[in-house]
Amino acid sequence: MPVLSLGLFSSYSASHSIQEKVNQGNMQTLRQAKMAIEQSLALVDSSVTQLINAPSFNDAINHPLSQEDFVVYRELSANLSNLPYTRNGMNSVRLANFRYDWIIEGTGLGQLHNSAWREQMEAYARLPKTSEWIRADGSPLGRGEVGNDVRAKVSLVKKLPMLSNSQSPLALIVIDVYLDDINAEIARQMELGGLVLADSGNSVLLDRNRVLQGADEDKLRSLFDRLNAYDNAQPAYFQAELNETVDVVYLHSSYNKWKYLYVVSNREITRDARNIAAITLYLCLAMLVATTAVALFGTRSIYSPIRRLYEIAGKSGGSGDNHADELTMIEERMHTLARTGTELRGKLEAHTPQLKELFVLKLLQGKLRPKEIEQSLHTLQFVREWRRVCVMAVQIDTWANALYTERDRDLLMFAVSNIVGDTIDPASRLSPVVADQTQFTIVMSDAVDDAEWRATVKQWARQIKLRAAQYLKLKISIGVSRPYRQLKETSQAGREALEALRYRIRLGSGIVLLLDEVVPEDRESFAYPEQLQQTLIDAVKMADERWAAEALREWIAQVRDAAASHGEFQYALGKLLIGLIDAVQEGGTPIRSLFGGRSFLSELANLRSAEETELLFRESVVAPLIRNLETRRHSPDGSITQTVIGLIQQEFDTNLTLESCADQLNFHPSYVSKVFKKEIGMSFSDYLAQFRLHMSKQWLKETDMKIQDIAERLKYNSAAAFIRYFRKMEGITPGQYRDKIASQQLKKDE
Repeated sequence: MPVLSLGLFSSYSASHSIQEKVNQGNMQTLRQAKMAIEQSLALVDSSVTQLINAPSFNDAINHPLSQEDFVVYRELSANLSNLPYTRNGMNSVRLANFRYDWIIEGTGLGQLHNSAWREQMEAYARLPKTSEWIRADGSPLGRGEVGNDVRAKVSLVKKLPMLSNSQSPLALIVIDVYLDDINAEIARQMELGGLVLADSGNSVLLDRNRVLQGADEDKLRSLFDRLNAYDNAQPAYFQAELNETVDVVYLHSSYNKWKYLYVVSNREITRDARNIAAITLYLCLAMLVATTAVALFGTRSIYSPIRRLYEIAGKSGGSGDNHADELTMIEERMHTLARTGTELRGKLEAHTPQLKELFVLKLLQGKLRPKEIEQSLHTLQFVREWRRVCVMAVQIDTWANALYTERDRDLLMFAVSNIVGDTIDPASRLSPVVADQTQFTIVMSDAVDDAEWRATVKQWARQIKLRAAQYLKLKISIGVSRPYRQLKETSQAGREALEALRYRIRLGSGIVLLLDEVVPEDRESFAYPEQLQQTLIDAVKMADERWAAEALREWIAQVRDAAASHGEFQYALGKLLIGLIDAVQEGGTPIRSLFGGRSFLSELANLRSAEETELLFRESVVAPLIRNLETRRHSPDGSITQTVIGLIQQEFDTNLTLESCADQLNFHPSYVSKVFKKEIGMSFSDYLAQFRLHMSKQWLKETDMKIQDIAERLKYNSAAAFIRYFRKMEGITPGQYRDKIASQQLKKDE
């Protein structure tokens, strides 16, 4: 009896141990199935999204199609039929266009209103979401009832365009996915039981091996009520009564709120346990005949090693299948683990390019610690030895006179990345990436000194610039950071490369800018051209667009040459903008009425060249100010001002006075003076003096008139008085001004 009791106890312990190991194996298998299904659905969704974002696809759905558009139809059909997990090619895909009344499906291209799919497509268009997974019967997931149907197909429905959640979309794409096609290898490991997949509303989407078929509806409802009571974040093991007692392993998906069940007959699970109990009983009877000690020793000596291997195999993902013996199960489990490892390595290799680009973006953003950088370099098989590392930033200079527009920026930056990748040896760089309208490349070098490094980087940059001009007809500039020793400095290097590009405003566009070379050395403080600003303001007040354009061009040229840094250039632009606005506000005009709340300071920060700067000020600031002055001068008071200005422009070389102008207008001089100053922002005498100064500069520039003759014609008391006033306003004498203009013209001719 003690031996028999010991045998029964051993049988009971072994049964529970087998149950536990089988549950663990089933859970591992269920996790693999869940991962495979979720990854496959996500792959389908992302593949469809990538397809509909393609320019050729967008062009196709925004045009009517007929049988004559064979090339467009063939390209669309090829792209659609190549989508993953579409069992029957084009028979699993439908693309309907409501606006132009066409549909592409398994039978080819046809008219939507004559298609058998028309009613279903119209029903799909009324779905509440832009992108949604639909059950095989066409109803949204999560709205069914508990049942025992075998549903192995779901459909992905996307409205086009995706940014619109309209009930009347432009077009609709539907992809049928057969769940029982996904991860068939794992399905073969579930011969003992069956995989059950249900959505958030307990509608059965998949019942592989029909383990729920024939079960009573009350029992099914009880099963799902029990699942709803569990904490969705935790896996669960329990027994349930269906057609028989079954063991259920349960996982909840946070991806799409689906329920994953692995249902196994308890009778199949306990078969090995019953066999063990019988063997134990026979051994006990044999030991009663023989000696208890010898029998016990022999049993343990033979079974213990197998048991240990069995437990190890079960922990590594056993499914509890019925095998001839434990050794067969261990062998099959090892093969399964080897296959799984091979599959995972293949998937990792397929995503390596995206992982490399993500690694580079995180480096530029400064989101990686040194240990993480070292691990990623090893995992992604990047070069790990260098002496110097820097960041190269590429930007498109301007769209003026280009073959492209701003809408083509993303495509062009991708093309520039390809040019960079082809130009720089992969052993000398990390993966090129595009971020914030800029193409970045982290470049490594084995150069022993800065001179060798600088020559190498310049050579690469010039080749990239030439190839962009040759193949893309694009004018680009390239900024290069200072060299660093460690990749943890990449974020700082990226900012330096962008800082180098800002010097294009001073140095011009279409160039290679190394930060060490463009940052100026210590020099005298920046002298702001106050006189040129006043000249520009005077030209605006006189509503002389030609004079204002010349003054603006001269101001920009002087500031560009005098500013030591990009910051000083930005300061000068802001000061000029404020000066122009203040001058106009003196006349009582609110700024909002002129510019409508437009933020010029933020636009100034994004200017890339002197040409862009001049265009912004001329078209968006100076021109509106002049138009405003013209409008005001056509008012009742403005007509007086306009008449006085006309008299000044016609009779500036006479002894013109305020009183003589008032006599011609039949107004009192005091009233004319008050109206003129209110409209122009300066007195009559100041305006007359400024206009005469403007005419003197024009004569000095365009004629050979003597300074004495200019002074007499402009009614100065003497040439000395004219020279004193000119020097006071311009900072130089008339003769020096004429020499300066001649020197500038000589340089331009050269």
